[in-house]
Amino acid sequence: NNQGYLFSELIFTNELNDFLNININPKHFWSGRDDFFALGISSNIYLSQNFQLIPEINQKFSSQSEFNSTIALRYIHNKKKSIDIYASNALGLQDIGKILKSDSFRYGLRFQILF
Repeated sequence: NNQGYLFSELIFTNELNDFLNININPKHFWSGRDDFFALGISSNIYLSQNFQLIPEINQKFSSQSEFNSTIALRYIHNKKKSIDIYASNALGLQDIGKILKSDSFRYGLRFQILF
């Protein structure tokens, strides 16, 4: 069927100091079949001017509660481009995939360009 869904996420970032940011992200998923909340907690740990370590955990609150985690090493090039090397047991890195758990770990690269 053409079942659609709505995914929302609020991103709250607290810069503790020049080397550490803490992110708390409540998330909500709604469709005609399911409705649940999740909470993501992550941090950006600045290892140097160009490198960040980014650990993240997500807890899904529903009848089938799930927990997943991701860790990434980010290389930042000229503040407009970055590359992440990551390991995750989340189903994906965007939208609802961030809060659903995969049966196995996945490893990869993610390229980002800021406009």
